[in-house]
Amino acid sequence: MDCKELEQPPLLVQYFRSPDPIVVNRALLCCHVLFYNPFKGLGFNYCSTKTYTRYKENDLSEDAFSRGLMCFYEKIRKDGFETRDATVKTMFLAYCLMQLKGLVKNEERSSNRFRAGDPDILIEKKGNVDETGYGVLNEENDQMDKKEVLFRKGFELLDEMSRNLILWRKYLKLKNEEIASRTGLDAGSVNNEVYKSMEKLKKIINGLRNKD
Repeated sequence: MDCKELEQPPLLVQYFRSPDPIVVNRALLCCHVLFYNPFKGLGFNYCSTKTYTRYKENDLSEDAFSRGLMCFYEKIRKDGFETRDATVKTMFLAYCLMQLKGLVKNEERSSNRFRAGDPDILIEKKGNVDETGYGVLNEENDQMDKKEVLFRKGFELLDEMSRNLILWRKYLKLKNEEIASRTGLDAGSVNNEVYKSMEKLKKIINGLRNKD
């Protein structure tokens, strides 16, 4: 298996659905080879802007990558690659970034509780010590609420340009000039394009909500 083959959606689905665990493991390893370094850079930029995640960039990025990889694997294995106009890399990084956002929110909650003197910061509901500090987040991920599900589905249905604009602005906080250099847009029009992308996402989510 050539790792580059996984950038082709039909082959990605084929390898992820293989009954041979050796093939599946090789495919997962290839995802690490292809996408870990690009995501690590994104994760570092995202975490380093917040005081409560500074100096934890590597650990959080690694954790988010592992979680994102498994979520991505389960999604592709179950539903195939149905997203329109998307690259494998874009979708994979989106899954990892969503996981990273959850981990960072958990760090923020932990930081706030620590400052408030909450002695239960590292204790789960059943009284077991959670040395990683992610016990609460694991429970939340297992019981993802409807809004998060709708957001994920809506995000997958967006065109690639809109997804990228939302990721770069809302998650990575890139400046207009940086986004313009990546897209070929005029820097002065970036805000408007991001707004239109968000409106598209809201419309898609509303449509999904009405179906339920």
